[in-house]
Amino acid sequence: MATPLLIFKKDFVGRIELPNNLAIEKYSQHLLHAQDFDLCKLMGDKFYFYFISNFEANGAVKEDAPGQIKNLFNGSSYTVDEIPYQNPGIKPVLVYFTGSRLIKGIGEHITPNSFAQKINEFSEPVSNSSKAFKANEYENQAIAYWNKCLLFMRNNADDFPQFYDVCGCDDKRSNGKRPTMIAVGGCDYDNYYYRRNGIRRR
Repeated sequence: MATPLLIFKKDFVGRIELPNNLAIEKYSQHLLHAQDFDLCKLMGDKFYFYFISNFEANGAVKEDAPGQIKNLFNGSSYTVDEIPYQNPGIKPVLVYFTGSRLIKGIGEHITPNSFAQKINEFSEPVSNSSKAFKANEYENQAIAYWNKCLLFMRNNADDFPQFYDVCGCDDKRSNGKRPTMIAVGGCDYDNYYYRRNGIRRR
């Protein structure tokens, strides 16, 4: 079964301005990659595929999906020790990961002869360094939102056993139930993935 696309162009409003002429095929491709590669890497395979199973083929959350899955996806507010917290939800995480992938490929397309860059008499292409800076900025924002979602899951760990079981880590300080977070800034979510799954990087 094909992976459902979880967000829509309307979810980008107020966060990232999409080109008016953005082809649905290109948008869908980058969103799917953001889900299957970026989000899956952070969630871990077990929890990611469980999470995805709670959506209809058209991307809508199933009516019988657990309430905390709906809250994780859409965002919610909750209280810990009488202090109110805001969970932004997975939507902005996907918005910024998708935006990062879009910005890397913007203005470029594959032709029968080569990989080409689109230009016309009224514009000039953005430098690769500028695109890389913006793409990295979007990735950092995605990770920042993810860390808030992670805090929500940590504070409601009993509602997310699939997430906390996948790590299999034996950190004595956390009783094996708390994946290690990384600082945001370098957008090294590869490092986060390896830590979360107990893999030593060589």
